[in-house]
Amino acid sequence: MNLLKYIVLIALVTIISCNESKQDKTLELIGHREATGLAPENTIPGFKIALGYDVDAIELDVVIIGDKQVLVSHEPWFRHDICLTPKGDSISVDSQKEHLVYDMDYEQIVEYDCGSIQREGYPGQENQPLTKPLLTEVIREVEDYIKENDLERVGYKIEIKSKPGWYEGNNIQPVPEQAAEMVHKVLVEEGVINRVNIFAFNPRVLNRFEEINSSIPRVFLIPESKSNFDANLAELNSLPDVYAPNYTLVNSTLVEQVHEKGMTLIPWTVNRYEDMVKLVGVGVDGIISDYPNYFEKLRAE
Repeated sequence: MNLLKYIVLIALVTIISCNESKQDKTLELIGHREATGLAPENTIPGFKIALGYDVDAIELDVVIIGDKQVLVSHEPWFRHDICLTPKGDSISVDSQKEHLVYDMDYEQIVEYDCGSIQREGYPGQENQPLTKPLLTEVIREVEDYIKENDLERVGYKIEIKSKPGWYEGNNIQPVPEQAAEMVHKVLVEEGVINRVNIFAFNPRVLNRFEEINSSIPRVFLIPESKSNFDANLAELNSLPDVYAPNYTLVNSTLVEQVHEKGMTLIPWTVNRYEDMVKLVGVGVDGIISDYPNYFEKLRAE
């Protein structure tokens, strides 16, 4: 074989290999707060709905409550637009932070209804009286549902909610390091630690998890206001496994930057199908959405 033929052969093999690797790439599809577009967020019925759409993983938020248990909730209080008081009264915007879960034990928390209100912007939600569950309850219900319905096991994308204003000068949540330790303990006890990714906006959460167990993938959440890629990464002690920006920040340049550093890129929260298609086109590694019912079509295309 002469040199020219050899070069052409190598080029063809390279092109075929690249095409196969693109086709074989797995897109991770994640239900945001289980399936907020279809059910009240962070509730057990919602998680079961998400599982019915064959998601690869479920994303949920956790905070710490007064009796030191881990609660599945996006805020450490009862939000005015999704919850009712134990007496069935509405909660005002101004008074919602008076209903702090860090001041309550779980017996008090389950008296609140966080499923009956039709949340604005989500007309497809199936509403019913529901309570905020513990992380242990969610894991057990999800695992039982998977077994009963012969489904594939899913991953758990757990965001630990933590903001400086909640623990610096206030007693709304424990310091990030303590919250990380408490969440890790639950995940070990429930036997799902090998299927968990830890999400956080707060670098202190991710830095502590790296110290606790460096084998757990860490996902650095990036808000729309923080577009400086290098400055964002400098906040962590080491590179995260996943860079997860607001989807509006994603373009082909960012995808290339993330991949060059050996990370994967999974944007949030992508709720329009046309945006999902565009993001897949620029090479993202996953999609987080309130509408997992779009995922079947996305996979097919």
